[in-house]
Amino acid sequence: MKNQLRVIKKNAKRILTFMFTLCFMLPAMPFTAISASPNPRLISIYADLSQVKTKYTDGEILDLTGLKVLAVYSDESEKDITDKVTINLPEDPEDKIMRCSLEDDGERITPIKICYAPYGYESYFFLSTFPSTKPVIDITDVTPGNGQVSLNFDIKSANGKGYTVYIYETGVKNAFVKYNNVNYNSKGVNIKGLANNKVYYAYIEYDAGGSISASKTVCFIPNK
Repeated sequence: MKNQLRVIKKNAKRILTFMFTLCFMLPAMPFTAISASPNPRLISIYADLSQVKTKYTDGEILDLTGLKVLAVYSDESEKDITDKVTINLPEDPEDKIMRCSLEDDGERITPIKICYAPYGYESYFFLSTFPSTKPVIDITDVTPGNGQVSLNFDIKSANGKGYTVYIYETGVKNAFVKYNNVNYNSKGVNIKGLANNKVYYAYIEYDAGGSISASKTVCFIPNK
């Protein structure tokens, strides 16, 4: 019996010595924490306007080429979601002509709304439109026809001397281009060679010996 007690005490001392040594060793041992890594949370969206035209002159056409919309996440990462958002743009082609204000020194601020519908996020960016510094040619009537349009204004030379027509055909690059398929008359100008049922924008410039005047931009759709 005494021998058995001696063995138990001896083993107990060994166990206590091992545990005591282990307690001092643990802080020095490498320890790798295991933690959960949930997916980052969406916290906001915004428009990257670095490649976008944000300042317009009265009569220019809205052009958002280069616009990017980015999502920002809780881990500070960003993701391009341009093809997943809805941008509230005017549906009427006439409303895509940027107009200046008659107040506030002529500058008009236009808000554009972005919606990321699946997550209910919204954001806005703003465009500015300023008055033209050129004297204005007043277009009094726009009459579309079969592949053509007539623009009436107070023309100073029925043969069109000094006048230039600029046209912007939707879906075509470079926006406004000089257009030569025109006939001038005592009422204004007839623009020909246009496609039916397509949206066009146009304006007229008049050079009176270096003094340039221009009309406001008008919108029209030729039809049969």
